[in-house]
Amino acid sequence: MKSFRLCIIFLLFLTFIISCNNKKDEKKSVKSNLETNNINTPAYGDKIIAGSIGDISNLIPILSTDSASHEISGLIYNGLLKYDKNLKLVGDLADNFSISKNNKIITFNLKKYIKWQDGKIFTADDVIFTFNLIMDPKTPTAYRGDYELVEKIEKINDYKIKVYYKKPFAPALGSWTLSI
Repeated sequence: MKSFRLCIIFLLFLTFIISCNNKKDEKKSVKSNLETNNINTPAYGDKIIAGSIGDISNLIPILSTDSASHEISGLIYNGLLKYDKNLKLVGDLADNFSISKNNKIITFNLKKYIKWQDGKIFTADDVIFTFNLIMDPKTPTAYRGDYELVEKIEKINDYKIKVYYKKPFAPALGSWTLSI
């Protein structure tokens, strides 16, 4: 019985030694991969794992109303504006923006090097399409209210639009963080 216990202890000790040795090899392998690969190069096909409070309902930003869907959509799509680390609105798809003195017109200058996944250039037409889709009564979106005070959107050129509001609207800029 005593030799049986010694044999079990020896096997446990041996298992521990082997597992420690494998972890050292694993660490060397990770370090070797980091040294040979450029860390700034995207690794296509990798996974992102994020904890969430629920399952996503869809990946279409203007249709998603739950926080889980919005969180994932935010990793896929961009808006004209976004919040920086100090919660200041800055350009995302828009290079810059300006507000008229009467606070009723927002001018967006779009970035010129943005392409869709299919290689087509992102233009003012895409912004206008998204706005019209949101405002379409057949689109079941919870975000229409953010744009109801928009009187019209004017395309100045492929990379510049003006949004005219009926009256000053304090959260107007924040509404343009919605994904295009």
